[in-house]
Amino acid sequence: MTLTRLNIPSWFRCSFPLQIANAPVIGAGGTGKIAAIHALDAEIAHSVKFARGYTHLPLIWENDLTPEQRCYVLLSDIFPGVGHSDNQINSAADALATRINAQSCFGDQFAEGGSNVVPHDNYFVVAEKFYRRLCQNKGLAGAAAHNWMCTYDTKNANFAEYFKVFNGSGNSEPLHPYFTGALASQAGARKKGFIENGVQKDDPFFTSGLHQWTNAFTMALWANDLDVKHWLFSWIFEAQRKYASKADFRTVVYTSPWAQSLATPVNEHHKNPGWIRERNGGYWKSPNWHVLPMEMMLWCGFFGCLLTEGVYMWDAGLNFSSNIANDRIDPYAPAETWVSTGGNEPARQPNGEPYYPKFPRTGADAIMVGVHWWNQIKGIVNASTGIAYAPYTSNGSAVSVRPGDPRLFRRGFQNFGQDTILHLANAQKGLALACQGAGKTFLCYVNPYVPSTIKENITVTFNGINYPLGNLEGATLHPFVFE
Repeated sequence: MTLTRLNIPSWFRCSFPLQIANAPVIGAGGTGKIAAIHALDAEIAHSVKFARGYTHLPLIWENDLTPEQRCYVLLSDIFPGVGHSDNQINSAADALATRINAQSCFGDQFAEGGSNVVPHDNYFVVAEKFYRRLCQNKGLAGAAAHNWMCTYDTKNANFAEYFKVFNGSGNSEPLHPYFTGALASQAGARKKGFIENGVQKDDPFFTSGLHQWTNAFTMALWANDLDVKHWLFSWIFEAQRKYASKADFRTVVYTSPWAQSLATPVNEHHKNPGWIRERNGGYWKSPNWHVLPMEMMLWCGFFGCLLTEGVYMWDAGLNFSSNIANDRIDPYAPAETWVSTGGNEPARQPNGEPYYPKFPRTGADAIMVGVHWWNQIKGIVNASTGIAYAPYTSNGSAVSVRPGDPRLFRRGFQNFGQDTILHLANAQKGLALACQGAGKTFLCYVNPYVPSTIKENITVTFNGINYPLGNLEGATLHPFVFE
């Protein structure tokens, strides 16, 4: 019997262009999960990406793809004219219906982006009519029959952010009754982590009836306006909450490789001192968007497939190039600085597409590493009775699982009262997951609360067997297969 660790593959490396073309082919049938990735590349054919695990690309209005291969985040300018009358809503839905089918994967920015923005307090009214019309147009009974996700606005899509109760103390409170209640019953899961007039607010996704016609993203943008130490566990909780609210819910983890913020310099690319982009005889220092640590993108890809229906990675839908000759002047980015190491400043092409990226695009590749890891263990998971929390010891100290069935909520399986994720977050302990199937055992451990410079000696216990996993770095995903 051997314990084998899943490792970072040799095709993955941090770089400005994508490396997915060097990844192995997934094979017939694919991963069985959604990997909707906004990553267009002049030198990588769509078919190459699809063969390596991509399922959707952001070409919903173009004719490059079949409907089931299309993804997008719709802007409000799909509504013709100004306003959102029933005729405008129907016209927008009918136009979109010609481009998509039930396997397409898309959401919307109706209340934020585009030229005909829907007021926030009217979003759910407009969205309910829009997605209902889409379902009727395509002959679909409702949300369970498709991959459509509606709003990408974190406040509207998620229960709360980072275990904070809005209008509460302002502190993270993973064991607040609102959070434990969200995993205790369907009624609790259909609320919000929000106090209004002294009572817990109902989630308008359900009170509007929108849930009958569409699903919702589990938002996992890295928004570092405040303390985000709970980032990973808060969105794992949110995915659990989605399944607690509706047994046949479909959700995918939504993320972006850019660091997002409304109040800190990380969202102001001119405050980036500059990515170093090598050229002959020197390099450009290119101020541009900060990117997330690659480990976080890997978590989105792997846990998105393991615990939800997949992952959706938003990015600018531009056509990039891996050819440095396509380095172009970008009038929308901060000024670049040429640093000579003996050569003259090279001439660049005028703005246009395709162009060489101004910051590393490795986030999309890191997500796909997670998707490929899922593909390696999906046979175990699919043959099991479900992913379960597992007790473990860290440096000899025991960390337990909450009483009852240890399995996590998933599509088609509700396990009310199983709120181990909240207790781990409250204690700021690591997460161990496990399952058995096809004669093998899958185990994984991650502790986002411990920095990568510190190691824990971890032994996981599952079905009465102790599995010594060794000294594991903090803030790192550690997946294993035992057979």
